[in-house]
Amino acid sequence: MSHIACILFAYRQEGTAIKQRDLKIEMRKLLNAKLPEDEVMELKEKGYKVTNATRLTGIVIALYKKAAAGDMSAIKEVLSLVGEKTETIENGVTIIDDVRDKDS
Repeated sequence: MSHIACILFAYRQEGTAIKQRDLKIEMRKLLNAKLPEDEVMELKEKGYKVTNATRLTGIVIALYKKAAAGDMSAIKEVLSLVGEKTETIENGVTIIDDVRDKDS
């Protein structure tokens, strides 16, 4: 069971209302935890230079990889994190599938 799942389970067991502040504190602890050595080695093997890597480092690299692969939501998130503005294109491209099968 994950660290956060254990915390949520404990809150439910005690009948205590889950407080957003407590969850934020626990999430921050989890994100600041050291990245497991096998994950660090995997990143280094892929060419990333990582030192003192945390779980947050792993998330940032995963987000970057998705953006680099062309995932538009990841690209927008990366740009938003670094302070770049993104604009919505009102009149974008419309693709019309007018290619017919040879048999038609």
